[in-house]
Amino acid sequence: MARESVWTGLWRPTGTPSKRVALGARSVGRADILPGWFHGTGLIQWHNIYWGQRGEVALAVNGKTDVIHADEVVVHPPGSSISGVENRVAGAYRWFTLNGKLAGNILKALELKPLCHRRAGRCPVELFDRLETEIRDITDTGEYRADATAYAILSLAASGGLDGGEDLELSRAREAREYLDANFRDSLLTVQKLARELGLHRSRLCRLFHQVIGITPSEYLQRLRLREAMTLLAEKDLTVRQVAFACGFSDPAYFSRVVRQEMGLNPRELRKVL
Repeated sequence: MARESVWTGLWRPTGTPSKRVALGARSVGRADILPGWFHGTGLIQWHNIYWGQRGEVALAVNGKTDVIHADEVVVHPPGSSISGVENRVAGAYRWFTLNGKLAGNILKALELKPLCHRRAGRCPVELFDRLETEIRDITDTGEYRADATAYAILSLAASGGLDGGEDLELSRAREAREYLDANFRDSLLTVQKLARELGLHRSRLCRLFHQVIGITPSEYLQRLRLREAMTLLAEKDLTVRQVAFACGFSDPAYFSRVVRQEMGLNPRELRKVL
């Protein structure tokens, strides 16, 4: 069966974003086109962001031909008109839209200027796949997560993407480390929860993390909590039990065992020498 050009999109069922999201990721999709394809015609209502995946795709914006090349990002602002021009070569891109109240300001701050093409490296298809999953989730949680993923894509584009030898696996491992750095005090945080947040299987997360960071996520999480414990024990303002809870340990007895195992002293003994 002959392959055909494909253009797909997913939209959240409400046109107005929550007041608690900044970007307002509203829709997401992909195009995989063959020579002879024409883009659809219409008026852009939201900020449209395109990331070229391979080849090139041509369309007309405000009457002028605009070609999206592989590894390029371009933003089409609200109010622009789009019409089709004949594509002479095959190409593919991923896209998403934003209509949050701060979307324009954030794009400006990241220097992603309207109608200006920016070299951004290889398209982060896993982030776009995740965004598709989050757009499908019609709950508030889905909207918040979609906002975060949209920002991750924009940040990659603004920083030059995955060029310079950095691939998506390295990016995901760093993302996991940053999440642990920000949330280690949460006693409910586990490696399984981290994997769910990142949309990865637990075993793949552990492999990527160990490959890039050098230790497992669980070891890294425990080191973060112990480092915080050392600081709080030295300040001597909190009881040992309070220190345990403040560092993300849900069981003070387990906290004491971990401290003794790692430091050779229990928390009370350790406090005396800090």
